[in-house]
Amino acid sequence: TDSGEILSCYQNGGIERLIRGCIEKAIDITDFEYDATWQPDTMRLAMGLRSKRDQIIHFDGVQHAIEKGEFLSVLNSYRYPAEFVVDAASEAGWDHVQTWSATGRVHYQLYETKRL
Repeated sequence: TDSGEILSCYQNGGIERLIRGCIEKAIDITDFEYDATWQPDTMRLAMGLRSKRDQIIHFDGVQHAIEKGEFLSVLNSYRYPAEFVVDAASEAGWDHVQTWSATGRVHYQLYETKRL
């Protein structure tokens, strides 16, 4: 229902292994750590690896300089807080009628066209 809950779902060892598995086939990830970061400007969760030091990596025969703290984004969630969807729908010309959930994790929303 909110960005904190969404972020907490992705800060675990299972997701970290998935992200590492996506990248380690292509580059040495010894000096990277898993990071899941909520991006409030785009209302999404970026998952990837953050460099623990300045380093040079080789990918597809090309050398890349990576600075300490630089983030390599691998996956992004498009799981939005319920209120974000309400705001976006309103801007698109819809009136929010109701939001409900059986589980508290998946939400359903009912809209109607705005009356003139």
